[in-house]
Amino acid sequence: MSSPSRRRVLRTALGIGGAAVVATTAAADPDREHWALDSLWTETAVLTAPGRRVAVTPGSAGAIPGTRIAIDAEPLAALEDDERAVREAVEAAAAAHDLAPARHDLLLGAALDLHVLSAGLAAPVAAWSRGWWFVWPRDSAHVALAFARLGLTDRAAGIVRELARLCGPDGWFEARYVPGTTTPPDARRRQLDGTGWYLWALDEVAAAEPALREEDAVALAARRCTTLLLELTNGATPMPPASPDYWERNEARPTIATCALVAVGLERGARQAEATGDEALAARARERARELRALVRSRFGPTGYSRYAGRAGADAGMLFLLPPYALEDDPDVRSHLDAARTAMARPAGGVAPGALWRRDGITWTPQTAMFAQATGAAELLDWLAGHRTASGSLPEKVIATGRPAAVAPLAWTAALVASALLSSSVPPDAAPARRTGAARTPAR
Repeated sequence: MSSPSRRRVLRTALGIGGAAVVATTAAADPDREHWALDSLWTETAVLTAPGRRVAVTPGSAGAIPGTRIAIDAEPLAALEDDERAVREAVEAAAAAHDLAPARHDLLLGAALDLHVLSAGLAAPVAAWSRGWWFVWPRDSAHVALAFARLGLTDRAAGIVRELARLCGPDGWFEARYVPGTTTPPDARRRQLDGTGWYLWALDEVAAAEPALREEDAVALAARRCTTLLLELTNGATPMPPASPDYWERNEARPTIATCALVAVGLERGARQAEATGDEALAARARERARELRALVRSRFGPTGYSRYAGRAGADAGMLFLLPPYALEDDPDVRSHLDAARTAMARPAGGVAPGALWRRDGITWTPQTAMFAQATGAAELLDWLAGHRTASGSLPEKVIATGRPAAVAPLAWTAALVASALLSSSVPPDAAPARRTGAARTPAR
């Protein structure tokens, strides 16, 4: 489609007021020919009864204002009590971190998103939409951390227990699961990063719930995971094998994200082994993690910690080499963050998953939130706050013209935003953010 034709389509979708935005942004982006016009499929999700939820489509009046409760929900009192507990946790956390009103509002929306996607489930679903209502270890690990930082430790520990149940006898995890089962919904390959995600989530939640480490199923899964990572990095070099990562596509060589998560898993597995009295396993895992981090620095560092060793192409997976994933900061990785963010930038603000990602103009909110979490970038949190849907939920994507798109809420983004807001690296002050979801993108 030609550029003028593309702009006509966008004007039709956005109304007259959107035309100036398109023209201004298009002139600044050489990839405008490839811009995608994705629709907002779901504006939020609401609970209709304890443990039961439905998606709300754009323009629908599905929720009691200011809540994630359906207008016709029954029994209403039980749902209000459950939501009140989340609100009280947000109030306490916001006060402890001295959050300004705009940040408080963003935290509350994110926490309610997490609540509605996990209520009545052993582990949260990624979103409440076809193709997303499954359990991803990655998303679940992030939700566990967010709940722990909110002080909702029972919910955080419950997610870790479910991940322990999902862990295979060999320490591997499927890419995703049908909720309440150990069954994947399709034939996607297993992902090695899931092993790292489990060990990371366990170690983070155990900081608030130490007894979790000693539970038989949790400790057994942790040992299996740590042993697997040691076995897979026991070659001539500690480089792990190729595996799909958060891009969720088959890979012929290891990515920066997989390498980072294996290092994270080894470090966190060492702490778990030490806490449960297995000093030998702890020592092996700790030393292997050091070796792997040194190898990653030598292989990936020369190209700015790109997606593949020796090939240029910044990737958000580099952020897994930093806290809150790594136990210690890495100044060399951090020195490349500005360049990476610039290479991954998208016209509406925020970033794509990587510089090698398709040039469709779309911002992905999880990776944008990852940069906010890693760098304390207040402007990115403000940007995310301003690009929620009209219901206040965080969407998966934002198209080049600034409109929310795809599914909302997305658990991974909500968890990252909540964790970032409750991190000491993010300044507490924020200017009020304008929400852009009120004018919605119609379906194609």
